[in-house]
Amino acid sequence: MWRHRVTFSKVTPANIIPSAQLRSFEINGDHSNTSLELVNRKKDEADEREDVVIQWQEKLFSEREFEAYQDSMNCTTSLQMKYHEDVHEMLKKFGGRLNKRIFTYVDNDSLTSVENISSVTTPPYVNETSLAQKMNNLKLLNMKKPFPNASGFRKRRNIVNFAPSDNFKTDHVITTPHKTMKIMIDLGFVDGNEITVHDERLLCEIQLDANGSLISKPDLDDSEVHTLETNYGVRCVYQYTLKHVSSKMNTEEQEQEIRLINELYARHQQLMASQVGHEFYPIVQSNELYVYSFVEIECARNFEYDNLYVQYVLELPDGWICFNDHRLSGITHSCSMNKDSVAHFSFPLEFDLSFQWNEGEGVDFMKWPILYLQVYSLDTWQRHRIEGYGYCQIPDVAGATRVQVNMWRPKGDSMMSEVQRYFIGGTPELVEPSYVREASNNQSNQKLNKFYFKTVTTGNVILKLNTLFQNRVSDDTHGVAPNVNSKWRKVYSRKTGAFAAALDPLTHVFDAFQKARKRMLAARSTLPLTT
Repeated sequence: MWRHRVTFSKVTPANIIPSAQLRSFEINGDHSNTSLELVNRKKDEADEREDVVIQWQEKLFSEREFEAYQDSMNCTTSLQMKYHEDVHEMLKKFGGRLNKRIFTYVDNDSLTSVENISSVTTPPYVNETSLAQKMNNLKLLNMKKPFPNASGFRKRRNIVNFAPSDNFKTDHVITTPHKTMKIMIDLGFVDGNEITVHDERLLCEIQLDANGSLISKPDLDDSEVHTLETNYGVRCVYQYTLKHVSSKMNTEEQEQEIRLINELYARHQQLMASQVGHEFYPIVQSNELYVYSFVEIECARNFEYDNLYVQYVLELPDGWICFNDHRLSGITHSCSMNKDSVAHFSFPLEFDLSFQWNEGEGVDFMKWPILYLQVYSLDTWQRHRIEGYGYCQIPDVAGATRVQVNMWRPKGDSMMSEVQRYFIGGTPELVEPSYVREASNNQSNQKLNKFYFKTVTTGNVILKLNTLFQNRVSDDTHGVAPNVNSKWRKVYSRKTGAFAAALDPLTHVFDAFQKARKRMLAARSTLPLTT
């Protein structure tokens, strides 16, 4: 149990200056010899000194409170009624209150929220700064906050304030809820006209916050003597000391406290986990690249039929994975074109991708994901028509970009296919959407010939792409990809994430040409000059 010893005394000449007395003594039978001897003066210990041991949140009544709470008419709240019962019980047992000048204000008392009862260290002629005044206002507001219960957690509350007050707008300092206790001294007296002069001074203020920190102002140091002065016609000086006299915990109590603290932290972790959640992406490794792509299908323009919708699918090459596989394909809402033949979709897409390679091997050739688009139209007779095919590669450089995807659709061999498209909606379609970019047979992996393939150019689709890269590869080292082509090394040094070796076979052709050109120049330099 926390205990606080307060020793209070009045400084008088009897405490400091000894008195002088004449004493007679005998020399050779002569009793007329005298000497001056210093003797300490006697003092009334009951009136001049008070020693009180106070526990945490222990209520000691002042003389003014003791007289006020004796009458039930002065009690309006339940707390005041409890004080009324305590006062009458003290009158029955002890005939009055046991304390004299020292009394306390506990956390439930209204006066504990008053900061400037009296200052211990600040002289009365020193004015408070604006910062100190604002902090005092915050402490007053903080008294309204609920203190944590026994489990250590406050109830959930809405952290959004939809109607902030003027005080809330100006004071943005976060304070921790706390309980307060004030140890006071009553230096009042009754003057010659039998008028009571009240003078309550603050001796010590103790705060216990929600984090378990105990703060005492001033510090608990029994070697330091604090002084108070009054000047009501006669100057009086008082001294008091503060000492921490709590009993030490035994081994069993210490073990119990450790268990309670561990349980408190465990419950706090469970609460934080329930509020934050567990579904987080794994930390990127040294041989991984995370690509976060946010795509918006902005609009579609200049298509033949109205009431358009877009079907999309994202193709992942070897080595790529997606954390949200259910978002790799989908369909947008239908949208009608305006008078400018533009259908505004503003349909958002989000792809969380990851590419992984072996650390011991290089990345000579890296394919990036491809987004395939198919635009359809739907008329009032529920006839679906293909309006165009197109594709777009996910950008290999972080940042925002706007891409226009030109669309086309297959054309039949005869006029019958166009007539069929107009009346019943049946039109030639591609079996595989990837045929738009690279025609190949999935079973035999053979390239298909597009020479006799007839197409019709249609409208276009506008995409907005925002790409973010995350990796652990430093700018100055490329140990994870030692075989990356020199062109992409330079790009990577300028823009994070563009460390891919090549995006299509054309890059390999350019790199091979550069190597051949260097070899040719090296061979030419060895030839003799001709005149």
